[in-house]
Amino acid sequence: MEFNTSNLWWPRLATFGVAALLAFSAVYWALRWPVTQPYAGAAQEVPVAPLASVSPAEQRRLLAQVLGAGGRALDVAPAGLATRLVLSGVVANAAGRGVALISVDGKPARAYAVGSTVADGLVLKAVAPRRALLAADVQAPVDLALEMKLPVR
Repeated sequence: MEFNTSNLWWPRLATFGVAALLAFSAVYWALRWPVTQPYAGAAQEVPVAPLASVSPAEQRRLLAQVLGAGGRALDVAPAGLATRLVLSGVVANAAGRGVALISVDGKPARAYAVGSTVADGLVLKAVAPRRALLAADVQAPVDLALEMKLPVR
């Protein structure tokens, strides 16, 4: 008796297709399942120690040094302006481009892109992690550096 194997491929292919659909459905519903507890690999919040307080003059000197001024102090905008601006957040890339969330005169923070006017003729010159640099225009030297405050725990 001879057994014909050419007719067995269609049932095998259909079985494989049904198994693949079943596996896809199981993975889909498993990924949609609500997670109520963090898994072992979840990012944990790490407490941050407060930084030592540094005088504003020393901060300007250090910032000038980082920006290549060779230790010279930055020309600072009027003291009243520095108290009117509060940096709430920064989205920056390595090239200094990005967006800063700045609150002016206690109003809700707005997003300012690099190159846009913030207040009183100051333009957002560049952004860095936790810092926004303001100047009279994009080509001018930095007039004011805003730092994000670390949260107090």
